[in-house]
Amino acid sequence: ITTQKDTAIANVDASIAAAVAAGQPIVEGQTFALTAGIDNFTGGAGADTFTGNKADGTLYVTALDTLDGAGGDDTLNVVTTAALNTTTIAGLSIKNIENANLTSTGAITSSTATWAGLEDLTTGSTGNSTLTSAATTNVIATVLNPTGAGAATINGGKDVTLTVTDTNAADTASSNAVVVGTTTNAAGAVVVSQTENFVASANAGASALASGTIRVDGGTSVNITSSIVSGAGDDAGDINTTGAVTVFGKGTVTDVTVSQSAATAAWANAGDLQKITNGAVNITDLNTATKTDTIATVTLSNFGTVGITGNALTTINATGGSTAATGIASGTITVGQSASLTTAAPTELTINATGKMGAITD
Repeated sequence: ITTQKDTAIANVDASIAAAVAAGQPIVEGQTFALTAGIDNFTGGAGADTFTGNKADGTLYVTALDTLDGAGGDDTLNVVTTAALNTTTIAGLSIKNIENANLTSTGAITSSTATWAGLEDLTTGSTGNSTLTSAATTNVIATVLNPTGAGAATINGGKDVTLTVTDTNAADTASSNAVVVGTTTNAAGAVVVSQTENFVASANAGASALASGTIRVDGGTSVNITSSIVSGAGDDAGDINTTGAVTVFGKGTVTDVTVSQSAATAAWANAGDLQKITNGAVNITDLNTATKTDTIATVTLSNFGTVGITGNALTTINATGGSTAATGIASGTITVGQSASLTTAAPTELTINATGKMGAITD
């Protein structure tokens, strides 16, 4: 809630500063509080604020509501104490509101693709998030403790930034799947950061566990960080493996960066943490009769088996395991061409490699 207030204040300050710089008169924004009934609100030339919830967190964005920010840099704030789903609100019309902040102590399901004029969507859920936005809307989503195949799903959007944090029960693997752009690709840069917390083992035996998977389709650039925080172990078989990372370039992505937590040694004595093992990374460009490959640069830091398929690749930057005697090597990297050769393969491939890793094959 504090973040939403700060964002709203920042928007107002920016509008005032722009008006002063342009020598324009300052127009004070209006505040609109939605009700449980049908609301029809139209803003003015100032930075208006629309509040879509009751003070106790009850959703007040309801059927047949019509919200028009008109001029100015406007903001819609919605904070609920239950799951928030805007896709089931019949007859809802929102336009000319540039910023929307949706926060819920439960899951969030929202499609803002028809909210004309929306420039920035910021969401925060405790539970799964499913978001769809127009190609002109930047999306910043924070997801806490999601579960299962629909842990975090984002389609569309301009620049997309997704942060997922999950804590598993003792000796329990994650079943989470994080996906961006599988139905509608983002139009801009995609940044995904996932942190999986594995608590202390409690079963006095081996627990081979994996973190959630991540898949990104499209965008202009893709930057993925998949981190593991291991708890105490009690067996050499307590292993936390980073979930698979998959990227499909779709003929628009120019560079891909994938980082994982450094691999660690197996549990051996009381007080040792569960072992971290790096996971697989698969990056596939797009090569068709009408669209050429585009991924020119791949940057990797701590990785399992890596497969890269594409005909535009010119540079690989790879940082493997520590070079210390106890360092654990990262996996192998295999580069292959796309099945179709619409894009001629580059004649040179620059490899910048540091640390311990397996063979690099082109």
